[in-house]
Amino acid sequence: MNAKDSRPEGERIPYLFYIGGDDFKAGELAGRHLLDHVKPRAAMCVDHYLYEHICHSDRWHGFKSAFDKAGVPAERLRVPGGQPEECAEAVAKYMEANPNVDAVLTLGPPGAQAVLDAEAIAGPGRTWKHLTFDVAQLQLDGIRSGRIMATIDSQQYLQGFLAVQHMWMHKTQGFTLAADIYTGPAIVDMSNIDEAEKGVKAGTR
Repeated sequence: MNAKDSRPEGERIPYLFYIGGDDFKAGELAGRHLLDHVKPRAAMCVDHYLYEHICHSDRWHGFKSAFDKAGVPAERLRVPGGQPEECAEAVAKYMEANPNVDAVLTLGPPGAQAVLDAEAIAGPGRTWKHLTFDVAQLQLDGIRSGRIMATIDSQQYLQGFLAVQHMWMHKTQGFTLAADIYTGPAIVDMSNIDEAEKGVKAGTR
């Protein structure tokens, strides 16, 4: 659950089936959402891992695929996620050096916080649209304030719930599935933020 092993059967982790988000499609969805609502000149993806991480890599490549199809340039900026000040300074420096970038994707809370903090460093004249991943209070507050336009939800509660449910059915009744179950991606923005926030408070989002 949560991170799909994309290697062919026989090489991958020998699970029965996968329950979780499709990170490549999630990145594509993020890219299309920005392209549809912003019409950006150029985009940047903040990756808060300095090494290859399968989920982040798939999100980035899906995002870039959407922008490549639209003929809009997109680059990835790696920042050290455990060092908030350095992250924010790196984002601000990049944005100041690349004035055409007016759309930003972040891949989770550390990157999202870095971009929010970078706004103050870059100054009031430098603005961009920000789309991120995960549903937590940081993202919800950012959407309500207008500083984040939307976030991608892979509905992690379903990943845990359905994994246990289907394993119980498999062990007690022999059921299995013919295909994987994808719990995301889904967009959370001002149109459905109230419902999402109720889920966060209830522990289901």
